[in-house]
Amino acid sequence: MDFEIRADGVLHIEGYVNAVERDSRIVMCPECGKCVEQIAAGAFGNALRAAKNVDMLLNHDKGRKIGSTSEGTLTLTEDSIGLRASADITDDEVVEKARNGLLRGWSFGFKATDTEIEQRSQGVPRRHVKALNISEVSLIDDRYRPCYAGTSIELRADEEGAEEADFTELRFNPYHDPSNGRFTTAGSSGGGFLYSKGGKSAYVFDRDIDGEYEQWKTSRSGAKKELDKAKISKANAQGSNFYDAGSAIARTYDREYDEIGTLNLSDDEKNAARDKIYEYSAAELEARQKYFDVYTVGPARKVAGSDKAFDKSMNIAGEHSTYMNSLRDKSSKNTRRQNEKKFDEAFKAEASKAAETGAREITVNGETYFRRTKSSGSWEKGTLRDDQAKRKFMKSQQNMFIADRKSWDSLSSDEKAKYYSRAEPDTPDYSSYEVRLARVRMRELELRAEAAEAFEVRYNPYHDEEGKFESKAHSVSQKSLTGNRQNVKLDSKGIPYEYPELRLPKKEYGKVIRAIDDLYASKYEGKSKGWLTLSKETYKFEIHGFNEYNIYEKRKD
Repeated sequence: MDFEIRADGVLHIEGYVNAVERDSRIVMCPECGKCVEQIAAGAFGNALRAAKNVDMLLNHDKGRKIGSTSEGTLTLTEDSIGLRASADITDDEVVEKARNGLLRGWSFGFKATDTEIEQRSQGVPRRHVKALNISEVSLIDDRYRPCYAGTSIELRADEEGAEEADFTELRFNPYHDPSNGRFTTAGSSGGGFLYSKGGKSAYVFDRDIDGEYEQWKTSRSGAKKELDKAKISKANAQGSNFYDAGSAIARTYDREYDEIGTLNLSDDEKNAARDKIYEYSAAELEARQKYFDVYTVGPARKVAGSDKAFDKSMNIAGEHSTYMNSLRDKSSKNTRRQNEKKFDEAFKAEASKAAETGAREITVNGETYFRRTKSSGSWEKGTLRDDQAKRKFMKSQQNMFIADRKSWDSLSSDEKAKYYSRAEPDTPDYSSYEVRLARVRMRELELRAEAAEAFEVRYNPYHDEEGKFESKAHSVSQKSLTGNRQNVKLDSKGIPYEYPELRLPKKEYGKVIRAIDDLYASKYEGKSKGWLTLSKETYKFEIHGFNEYNIYEKRKD
């Protein structure tokens, strides 16, 4: 790698990122593990033509972008040797590292899209990379020299569930032979690689690379960790003849391992949970090996700290059980939230359709919901037919003594049936003016006929010594039930009330109506009549629904 710091402070740097048609040093790849690698001629050129942009990073850190091809600060080309890079960098940290000789070389991240494995009679296999996608190129500083001495394999943190074919592979070597383009190693550095688990990366260098790689592949594949069979046997031998503690721990581990797969958790949460129960089970096995059961026979022997070991195993078992219960609770909460979300979405969709069509019943998840009017946005569980029958029954109970009243649920099927047969629509069609007018006149005639045979009530607690009634402040003017036509009041649906309306001052009327609205749900819903006491004055009124009232009497207590 060649570089120059210009007078304006810009770092100009050039070099080969990787060679083509030449064997690399031994690297690690997803398909076969340890191998040598050749990148086909033209693969880089094709990748560059397909890429809209390639970022230049420091140490493969996405948060440390120092240039890009789209910005014109990075140029990438393929020649007869390989992928060559040329860049102009203004980043102060990178410029200073170049001044101090702390830049070690180029690296790049790629995804192989077409590969072929050549098995050789001697040595490791050869991997031919025929096509690839370049994700980024990086400058590597002194901090990452050991970790990147060979090749790296990285799983992107945002793709934890990706297959190995989706891995971003990293290739780096600071040493390049200009005569043949072959990349070599310095000294005796080994072939390290980068692996990622749970969104966090870990580096391996010069220590049982093959073993580490296989272990990592196993963890990514979701393979089950097995408990130590020797420890299981020892825990069994130390225990009672009636109880094989080691086998019991192993059975619990196997059962919970399978159970975790059925819980409503993310894949990452399941993997973490399985690792955790393995730790609990292994620790409990370790403790049970040191506990000597007085009822055992055979090769078992008492060791120092036996009782403490037993207590430790019990504590671990308790923590283990608590942890599993927390997973079950979390799974149940996740399921409940998901079901509630699905229900809300389905309900809103059906309610929206009903708003367009005027339907008063909808069905969601096999359950029926209704509203009492076409314009209402309040839905209740049940059917319109059931609601109308129940309201009819409740109305029949209003004039009965409290002791004689029944509840709807206490009725037999036969008793309920008569209310279904008598059930009428709550909202008769009074849309026609002529029909409304005829109904009002008919009701007025009924009231006049009733009044002809009835006494009219007059009441005033105030009178003088001669017996003459007089009016005082806040006295009540009781009107005849047979008021004139103007006193016949209709509700918003055109349905007349039974009694003439008692005219109240606007301010007083508003105060009474607001008080009734506030108590409607708890006191008046489902009733046809009610009474309200405010400031030692009692008001009687008819009820045709929420905010549908006719005040017909006022009395001072």
